[in-house]
Amino acid sequence: MPTFQEDGEYYIVNRVDNVREISDGEGFSTWFDEQNKKTNNNLKKVIRLFKYIRNYKGLFEIMSIHLNVLIGKAVDVG
Repeated sequence: MPTFQEDGEYYIVNRVDNVREISDGEGFSTWFDEQNKKTNNNLKKVIRLFKYIRNYKGLFEIMSIHLNVLIGKAVDVG
């Protein structure tokens, strides 16, 4: 997703509401990589499977970022 920097902060543009929102892309990437490592690199594969089901089977609708967070937060190795 395209970001831009202004006053030391990174932003994305919410195209639905046409407003800018603060973004922490590096923080998200770090968190996601940690979650993926906990699953022996299977988290990405699971998310790809869910995206296939979403895109080609049409069983549900959800934005990719929300799907990534939802599945990533479900990781529990304890």
